[in-house]
Formats: sequence, structure tokens, C-alpha cells
Amino acid sequence: AVAGKYQGRVVAHDTYSPLQDELYVLPVAPTDSPIPATDPALVNPPTIEFASNGTPVSWKGYNWYITIKDSAVGNSGADIANWFNYHIREQNDSLFEGKDPFNYWDCIRDNGAKWKTIRGILWGDYGDTEVGVRVVDTNYEPHPDFNSMIANDGSEYVPPVLSLMTINNLPNNGTQRLRIYNNTKNNEVANLSSIGTTYNQSYTDGDINFASSGDSLTIWFTELYTDATPTNTLKYFKTPITVSDGGFTIDANDYLQSDSVYEINNISGASQDGIFSPSYDADGEKDYIVMDTNTDFSIVGMYAYYCYLLNTQQGIYELWDGITAIDTANYRNNTSVVEILLDESLGFVKQTDSARYFRDDDTRPAIDPTTGGNGIEVNWRNPVFAYDGGGGGFTATDRANIAAIDSKVVVVDNVVDSNAVNISAIKAKTDSLTFTTPNKIDTDVDLSGIDTKLDTNNAKATSIESKLDGAIVTIDLTKVDTAFIKAIEGGRWKIDTELNQMIFYDNDNITEIARYDLKDADGNPVSDSVYERIKV
Repeated sequence: AVAGKYQGRVVAHDTYSPLQDELYVLPVAPTDSPIPATDPALVNPPTIEFASNGTPVSWKGYNWYITIKDSAVGNSGADIANWFNYHIREQNDSLFEGKDPFNYWDCIRDNGAKWKTIRGILWGDYGDTEVGVRVVDTNYEPHPDFNSMIANDGSEYVPPVLSLMTINNLPNNGTQRLRIYNNTKNNEVANLSSIGTTYNQSYTDGDINFASSGDSLTIWFTELYTDATPTNTLKYFKTPITVSDGGFTIDANDYLQSDSVYEINNISGASQDGIFSPSYDADGEKDYIVMDTNTDFSIVGMYAYYCYLLNTQQGIYELWDGITAIDTANYRNNTSVVEILLDESLGFVKQTDSARYFRDDDTRPAIDPTTGGNGIEVNWRNPVFAYDGGGGGFTATDRANIAAIDSKVVVVDNVVDSNAVNISAIKAKTDSLTFTTPNKIDTDVDLSGIDTKLDTNNAKATSIESKLDGAIVTIDLTKVDTAFIKAIEGGRWKIDTELNQMIFYDNDNITEIARYDLKDADGNPVSDSVYERIKV
């Protein structure tokens, strides 16, 4: 036995039989192997277990005499082969796992990209009977780097192919929820909380509870987090995955999104638990959220609670994609996914904010009649226009643009004012000009100083032109737009139900300034359930 080589072994009586009392010469030569000839010096090496009293171990439907058991830290198949080969070399004069190294045979061989065991004779223990070898982990499951093992009777045991599901870089600051569903096998693979930054799940390829190569999976993930500020955040993703040979590995960073509306509203979904409570499939057909007794509510709070439910075992399954936050003022229930209806049980409740919650089929998003019979008030008919909190009916961007235009107007005005004296002096000279012949200035007219004034004003005019280049178009448009917006904000609004039109009046509430046709989602004229408006 030579380190780094496969053992050469010849049984004399197989060549010369019967043996006589004489000298025999047998050629024995080791063969090449991919195993290094050096000591792997494993810190936590495997151990070898031998069947006692000649009684084999029954495992995976086969009998075995020898077990190579890996340590808890886990060594690779290559390391185990190197460790075994090195210690049975002929130069080793120390016992190896309690036996003379010369008594072992080279039972571990390479097998493609992995390793295998072969039968052989362990001299001094089981006579000249060839015995089988298995290689296992600490739980006595097949070592993943061995794809073939030969049992005592020469039968081959082929371990099932182990695959791995891996999701890396999951955010782990708040409360997590992960769901994996096998669409091909129609079963839920995982629905877990407290995953950490990495999800790992080993399984046997083809296991009905997990996956087979080629299966289609869907993965959902949510994380709700409230920091010390407090700032509330929701990170999430949903993605399809096709299982490959050996499983799959994905990076969560490639799919993660943040819910900007949840973050702008900055309401913890958990804080709404008790104001709202879920009742799944309460009527056998629909999912809906029930308001607690006599508790008024806000739609932004309801959306925060909906996000909170997505972080629960049943909510991530029942409610995903159930509500779309169009912006901070408008929330749509996607009824093809799930119907999320409002209800009360023991007293009339009303909405306390101005946000709109509506269904995509334009029906009222509440149980009718309510469970308690007292009713519920909710804003659902008309779109709500979301503005920032700065006032005046403008967004922050609107006000920034107008402020920039105002500054340009001031600059232009200052330049014009500074040229007033020069312009007056030019006018005084030109007013005295006489024209005996049309289009020709009479001679002997004093034009001294005009050229200087003109030169000066030409430079000023160029400066004015430069200033106006960046502002004049915007000023003209903004002047009209600003007046129009102020009139709409300050005047009366009226819906003409006969003409299906919205009419806007100036600040005097009499002068009409704009008229819009009102349409539903199909483009039909309506005066309620308005989907869009078109200026007449």
C-alpha cells in the first residue's frame, strides 16, 4: 500500500492452488489514484465502527460489517478518502482505528465527481469473506459525497440524490415570514418565521413534500420592521423558481422591494391589531377583515394592518396581492385575488381619515348588512387626490418649481429697472429726430450719446434675453396654470348628474372656469363611481 495510490493486492491461492512448501513470486503493483500522497491532518477525522461478534448491521435494506462515520464538523468525501488511504500505507507502523493498517484494503475509490466503497477482505476479523462498507454522517445517513456503496452480499446501494434549497441575504432586522409553494406537486413546502439571513433546506430529489428537478415553485417573503425613530418599513418579494438538479440557490437582494406607501404612512401594522381582526372564509366563500366593536378606523391604518397580516402564516397564503396601494390616498381591493370587506359586529363605526378604499368592480367594500346591523361608513366612490402637507393644494415639487420661477422673474425685473434711465435718454434723443424725406433722418441732428446708450443697453438686453431663455416659457405657462389651480382650489365644484359632468367655478362661485366629462372604467358617462375625467 502506497500513499496516493490504490493498493495492489493478490491472493496467492487464487493464482497457485493448492499451495506447496516452496517459494512463489507474485507481482503486486499499486495503481494510480486521484488521492494526494500527503497527510490531510484532519482536525476532526471520521471513526470506523466494526460489526461485533460477526453480526452485521442492517441499514437501508442491506447488511454491513464496516461503518466509516464522519465527525460532526463534516469532512468532504475527498478528505475521507485521503485520510483512509494515507493511514493504511505500508510505511505506517501504528495501529489505525485499532487494527494493523496492513489488514485493510483500499475500500474507498473515486466514482466520477464523487466517491464509492468496494467490498474486500479485512484480514484477521472475518476470515477470507469479503465484507461491505458504508460511509455515513453523524446521524447515520449516507454521506452526501458518496454515490455508491457495496454491501456484504455484493449488492450496490445507491443513496438518493440530496438537493438543497438556499435563499441568501434575507433581511433580518424585524419580523420575517417565508412561504414556498410547489405548483407542480400542489403542496406547501414551507411557511416559516424567524428564518435568519439564510434559508437552507436539504431534501431528497423527488420527495413529494419538497420538490423534483424541473418543478415550478413560488416563493413569498415579508419583513416588517420598526426602528427606534420610529420608522416603519415593509420589505417583500414574490418570485417564481424552477428547480434544477441539486435544488436552487437565489439571492434575496435580486428580488427585494420596499413598500413606499407603508413607509410614508409610518403606521405599525401591529399597532392596528385589535382595531381590526381577520376572519378568513367567514361565509364559506370570501375573506374579509372585521372591525372590532364600536371602533372607528382609518383606511391608512387598515392598509398597515393588511401588511401586518401578510407577515402571518395564514395571511401570506390568503391575502397576498389582495390590496394595491396606488398612493397614500387610494387603496384598491383586487377582487380576483381575494375580497377584503369591512364589517362591524356590535356598533356603528366610521372612517376617520379621507383616504379611499375601493373594489376593482366598483361595488361597496363592506358587508351589507353588517354583522351587527349597525352599519359602517367608508369613503369608496371617488378618487382622492393626494397632496403633501405644505398647504395650498400643491405638492412639494409644485411649490419648488414655482419658487424657482419667482426668483427668475425677480432677476429679470431688476435688470429691466436698471435700464430704465438709459432707455429714457435714448427716447429723448430719438423723439427730436425729423424726417423730411421718408425713412431718412435729416442732417445736422445731434445723435451724440445714443451709440453709447445703445451699446450699454445691448449688453443689458443680452443679459435679459439670457435670463428669459430659462424662464419665459415656464413663466407664461405657470402664470396661467397657477391662476387656474388657485381658482379651482378656491371656488365651487358641482357635479351635473344630467350631463354627467364636473363643473368648476372661480372664487366668486359664479364664473365657470372648467368643465369635465365624467366616465366609468369602460368609458361610459356616469356621475358616480367615476374612473376618469376628460376636460371639455
